[in-house]
Amino acid sequence: MRIDSSVADDDYRVVTEAEINRATAPRMGEAAMPDVPAAIPRMVGATFVLIYLVMFASFAHSVASAMVATIGLGFAIIYVAVPAIFLKVEKRSGRISMSQFLERGLDTCTGHLTGREAVIQFMVLPVCLLLTVTTVGIFWAFVR
Repeated sequence: MRIDSSVADDDYRVVTEAEINRATAPRMGEAAMPDVPAAIPRMVGATFVLIYLVMFASFAHSVASAMVATIGLGFAIIYVAVPAIFLKVEKRSGRISMSQFLERGLDTCTGHLTGREAVIQFMVLPVCLLLTVTTVGIFWAFVR
C-alpha cells in the first residue's frame, strides 16, 4: 500500500449527504413566469376562445370557410397548448395569487408596473383583436 505524500490532510473534508444530493440533482433553468399568476394566461386564453367563437359565428357560413376556420383553430390550439404543457411540467410558475400580484406589481426591463398596469399590458392585444374581429363580423353581416 502506498501513501501519497503530495496530498495534505487539509485537502480532505467530510461531505454531507445534502451536498451530494445538491450536486447530483438535475439542474433546471429559471422559472418562466414566477411572478405572474395563473389567472392571467387563462384570461388571455378565454379572450382568444371568444375571438374564435365570433369568427365562427360571423364567417363560417359555407363548408369552405368553416374548414378554414377549423384549421385556424387547430393551429391556435397547438400554439397555446405547447407553452401550457411546458408551464404545467415546470410547476414553478403561476404560484402567486391574483391579489398578491395586484399588490406587488411586476418588474420589467423598463421599470416597475403596478398590478393593474400589468394586467392591462397582458390583455390589451387580445381585447383589441376581439373588438376588431367583432367589428369586422358586424360589418360583414350588414354587407352580405
